Amino acid sequence: MTIKSVAGDLGVNTETLWSWTGPPTGAVPAATRHSRPLSRSAVTPFRAALTAARTMIRELEEEHDIFSTAARYVAAETRW
Repeated sequence: MTIKSVAGDLGVNTETLWSWTGPPTGAVPAATRHSRPLSRSAVTPFRAALTAARTMIRELEEEHDIFSTAARYVAAETRW
């Protein structure tokens, strides 16, 4: 895994993810730091957050569908 791939999974800019994780011990040039692999311990919290976010999105989409259906039904039944 690279910072670039994890940033893509989370939907954030690589620089944002880089600032969250902090620079590694020892400076890495900006041109190469996006291609360095992340350790498993660095990726695990992001995976958990991504899974939780996807679950929440799924629930919100389901609620949206229910409310949209209900709104269409009420609009069809209401005669002003």
